[in-house]
Amino acid sequence: MDVYGIEALLGLPEFRVIDQVIRPKRLDLHLQRRDASIVCPRCQTSCSRVQESRPRCMRDLPILERPVLLWLHLRRFACPARVPPSALGEE
Repeated sequence: MDVYGIEALLGLPEFRVIDQVIRPKRLDLHLQRRDASIVCPRCQTSCSRVQESRPRCMRDLPILERPVLLWLHLRRFACPARVPPSALGEE
């Protein structure tokens, strides 16, 4: 299955498909935001260093008569301007 075709079907331009798994009874799509950095909500500094990443699972409408699970790989960024390294910006 074509990844670009799936991205067009999803209609989520801010996300890109990073993996797809076609199972006998469902389709798993792994998505990640296209942005390589975010702006810290506290200090307005651009953050590009990923502190951690975790997947979240969401159910979507079927594609090709298969249930679809969307795995959103959300990243948490470390703000370089904050003194304590625990200051995090989240997608």
